Amino acid sequence: MLENQNAESIATTSVPDNNEKNDVELDIPKDNDTENIETTTNIPDLTRRIELLFTAKGSDYFKIWITNLAFTIITFGLYYPWAKARRQRYFWAHTVVDGYSLGFHGKASSMFKGYAIASVLAIIYYALSQFAPTYQIAMFAFLALIYPILFRASLRFLLLNTSWRGLRFRFLGSIKQSYWYLAPIMLVSFLLTATPLVVVYFTGVDFNDVFDSSDTNYWWALGMLLATTFLLVLIGVPLAYFKIKKYQKDFYSYANLKTQFNGTGWQFYKILIKTVGVSFLAGIALSIISGIIAIVFGFGLSAFSDNGFLKIITGFAITAAIVVNYLLIGIIVNSYFTSRHFNFFWGKLTANGLKINANLQLKKLIFLNAKNYLLIILTLGLYYPFAKIASTKLQVESLNFESTINFDELISNSTTDQQGNFGEAMSDLFDFDFGF
Repeated sequence: MLENQNAESIATTSVPDNNEKNDVELDIPKDNDTENIETTTNIPDLTRRIELLFTAKGSDYFKIWITNLAFTIITFGLYYPWAKARRQRYFWAHTVVDGYSLGFHGKASSMFKGYAIASVLAIIYYALSQFAPTYQIAMFAFLALIYPILFRASLRFLLLNTSWRGLRFRFLGSIKQSYWYLAPIMLVSFLLTATPLVVVYFTGVDFNDVFDSSDTNYWWALGMLLATTFLLVLIGVPLAYFKIKKYQKDFYSYANLKTQFNGTGWQFYKILIKTVGVSFLAGIALSIISGIIAIVFGFGLSAFSDNGFLKIITGFAITAAIVVNYLLIGIIVNSYFTSRHFNFFWGKLTANGLKINANLQLKKLIFLNAKNYLLIILTLGLYYPFAKIASTKLQVESLNFESTINFDELISNSTTDQQGNFGEAMSDLFDFDFGF
């Protein structure tokens, strides 16, 4: 599935303006009834729905994409932060909320520093795993301990460098809160890494040895390893992922607004269960279709058993039909999960005086993904920027806001030092985009 991280970040940081007049006719009494006048004029603003627009064009983004790709290849990846900043700036500029577009102000140099740090850490970890495995666990523990800090820095960088109507967004999550929210992913990662070592230590079984089916100790160790890994993946990974997303959603801020995510882990887990069910049903249905096609073409092939050319054509048709069917399974399942995931994490997001509605329709997403995958394959990847624009447009414009906020007043009342204080001004030194 095409990445949707940009669309997600765009939608979350897009806060609408209430600079439109409300067509409310007030029944002002003709006499001087002060009490009635006061009651009437204190009627609150009616809630209005604000749509989001995405105005980017595939042809324009293709030029940016092909240039970024060429320079990234030529520089062996060193240009990537500049490419990402350019892409981000384009997507933000074409995301329009209530007549005002977003702005991205991130410096590629700060992004490069973040990627350089992350790359050095990854290289050290890989080198230790190859040449000094004894220290690999220590390095892994170190990475796990600093991961919440790096993740928070990336979120701060993104929000502090995103603006709407001249006012910057902020991420209010503290370092302490990052450790609290990200504790599950740290624990799950540690257990997934340490479980094989623990099993080997207590059973004495070396899984690199020659397999011996009569060794009951081997089967016992393998069963322990598989059962533990299965439970961690089944329970731990979804919980950890949910906590990461909740950490993102709970601390977005604009002026004096702060978001809050109201979804639960069990609601997210039900989405995963339903996705597995959809995968199972789609697999059965399309497997039956593939079987029928194979049988029909098989009988047709037998009628021309002496014709070698028809054998080749028929065999190719059967293979193509089966491949297409299984690609459709992936598209259907991926589209189902993406739409439910998107609607859940945006539809449960609120702020004081602001509610976000998400309605990414499954049918539209399936057809769009099928079209995108087909054209990307036929064009050997050159259709990708057009597919990216189409996917982002569908997702962004599936969001709308219900707001009772007067954003003109909100912005004018925002203190100027809110974005200019020393701590946030130092973000260029301490907050980098690590690509998380």
